[in-house]
Amino acid sequence: MLLRNHRLRLGLGISALAALLYSKNLIEPKLDTVLKNGPSLYLNDAEIHGRSLKRYSLGFSQAIGDLIWIRLLQKARVTSPDPGKVTWEFTQLDAITSLDPKFIIGYEFGSSLLSVFLRDNLGAKRILEKWVQQQPQNWKSHYHLGYHLFFEMGDRETAAKHMITASKLGEAPLWLSSLGVRLLSASGLFYQSLKNALSLYEQLPHPATRAHLSKRIESIVYAIQKKQWETALSDYQKARNKPPSRIEDLIPYVPNVSRVLAAVPENIPEEVAPLLSKRFKFNFIPGENRIVGDDSIPAAIKQFGLHIPKVYSPVNSTENKGTPL
Repeated sequence: MLLRNHRLRLGLGISALAALLYSKNLIEPKLDTVLKNGPSLYLNDAEIHGRSLKRYSLGFSQAIGDLIWIRLLQKARVTSPDPGKVTWEFTQLDAITSLDPKFIIGYEFGSSLLSVFLRDNLGAKRILEKWVQQQPQNWKSHYHLGYHLFFEMGDRETAAKHMITASKLGEAPLWLSSLGVRLLSASGLFYQSLKNALSLYEQLPHPATRAHLSKRIESIVYAIQKKQWETALSDYQKARNKPPSRIEDLIPYVPNVSRVLAAVPENIPEEVAPLLSKRFKFNFIPGENRIVGDDSIPAAIKQFGLHIPKVYSPVNSTENKGTPL
């Protein structure tokens, strides 16, 4: 009994010491430099933080990981990284999942935080890859990685492999098995992106972050409606064998906006519900045979980081480059 109490006191003492060191930045000496000089780091540099903490955690990896998690939620910002780099938020999530690989919320919520909120696509990709490595038999890990690779990174070939793997794993939903690779369509992924944004909205209560996410949600709704009009244009031309003369000709071919509401969770935050039913105006340019947003739509809504990259080349990726902080 005395020996057990001695070990307990020793463990609590070491845990308290680790908490003190972390709170004083003594085991993260470059944090202030990162916060002052910007969030962008090369991937290899960012991962040094997690590897160092894992090595010197003194057997209290989970306790330190919990501290980092709390600190991350308190200090998360809305600044996107420079091209080819990752955010400070990624360094924290990478450290958390290195210290406690079974901390699933760090992968699932963390990847959405990086991708949807910060546009840190490279960091989100790395976190999701770690999730797949940790839980290769979990359909969600493969599904989320496949979704991210296709929708955010434009790597459709690798994305398809993960989607197919996800559909074959135990407990995978029937809709994933039945749709298969057809799930990798732009319209379907817009709806998934909307679900992710709404999930984040409920978990990040700060007014500034919710204002940021509201713009993102409005942008996704705009993208869904634009895609619907583009599909209507294609259907019209197939049926009539000619382009329309005006935008009104396409109205019978456009799905009702209620389809947007039907694709999202039932418990929609009251503040964002009006955004989901908002109708945007679009115009048809006959000479160019394309759909464009009305001039009254703010540019921020049209361009708020919602796109599918046309080209992805691992050869040109800057993942393996490194530079001092």
